[in-house]
Amino acid sequence: MSDALIATPRSDTVNAKKEFSAAFGDIPDKTVISDPLGAITGEEGYDARPELEKAYQGEYRAIDELMQDGASLRGAMAQVAAAKGLNVADYQLPTYPLNDLTWLTDRNTPAWDMLPKLARNSNTVEQDSVTELSQPSIGGERDVPADSDLTTQPKTQSMTYYRVTGSVSGPMNLASGGFRNAMGVEQRAKSTSMAHFGENLVLNGDPTNGTTDGSITDERAYKGMRTLAKDNGQDRTPDAGAGSTITPEMVRENVRRAVEEGGNLSTTVSFTDLKTITDLKNALDDHDPVEIMGGPTGAINLGAQSVMIDGHRLVHSDYMPNTAYDASANPGGRNLLTVDMRFHAVHDLASTVMETLAKTEDSDRFFLKRYSTMLQDAGAHEYTSLLTGLP
Repeated sequence: MSDALIATPRSDTVNAKKEFSAAFGDIPDKTVISDPLGAITGEEGYDARPELEKAYQGEYRAIDELMQDGASLRGAMAQVAAAKGLNVADYQLPTYPLNDLTWLTDRNTPAWDMLPKLARNSNTVEQDSVTELSQPSIGGERDVPADSDLTTQPKTQSMTYYRVTGSVSGPMNLASGGFRNAMGVEQRAKSTSMAHFGENLVLNGDPTNGTTDGSITDERAYKGMRTLAKDNGQDRTPDAGAGSTITPEMVRENVRRAVEEGGNLSTTVSFTDLKTITDLKNALDDHDPVEIMGGPTGAINLGAQSVMIDGHRLVHSDYMPNTAYDASANPGGRNLLTVDMRFHAVHDLASTVMETLAKTEDSDRFFLKRYSTMLQDAGAHEYTSLLTGLP
């Protein structure tokens, strides 16, 4: 299996064009949907989701109005689908572009949020990575060197399919006043869990079954950035020994290791847990955290969820290891993962999309699904450094 090959077989049961259209409308294949660091587009802060949101405001407004008049979720969606001339059984609604449904997902899922997202109209993603350039040569006045080709490494990966189900009872739906109350809250909760699952996948996903370090080990998972670094020997312990508290010098060394082969500082980010962020902040500030008296418990500690060293971003993710180093019980300890985001991207056949399920008893049921994979360039581990063994 290649570095990031997904074991999921090519599926003939998924209509790729239908899923792509439900999630992205009429945008072209391979469109970059989100690229906060400018890793692909070169435009920092690029995000096409606000434009996608506009395309679906009419459908959601119509569903809102129908449900406020007493229609069920499935009934309202069916009426809207009929008005648009769609097959009711195939009707889906994308949820990720809608700010009022997904704003919670932006909290503590920085790796997922920062990775470039591309729309892909296929069940598989194919890519050639250039691993070696042709070399010029010096010659005489009329000399022409022999032809030489680029060296490339192809990769093919299948989409990973993951879903979460939710429901709201009929009485609760009516009592709450319609779609944007009980159903909206339920969708917020489920879309949050989808984003958290995505964060865990991009950091810890592991297609190898049988590991016991807390990673997602389903053979259909895609390989996470931390897993990729470990499997390719890019992990190390502090020079002062495992159990050493993080220092700015350790961060600088981790960044140097990640970019010395040609990485780009502007698109390189470090991910770690909140305790390591706090230790680093204390090392930079050289004083205890500020306390403001008078809070609910007598004091409020002001911490930091991100810091910068020499312009380099360090951010907290809830899915980085957060248990202290112990030589026997937890030799891996806390981690600091430094990665150039240019060499990793999430490819979506379907962004987070909602579909209704058949009504069971007195409840409206739905599920959210996403068909995606994270494709990593050949040699992506060379632009990644993983510091382990932090206390």
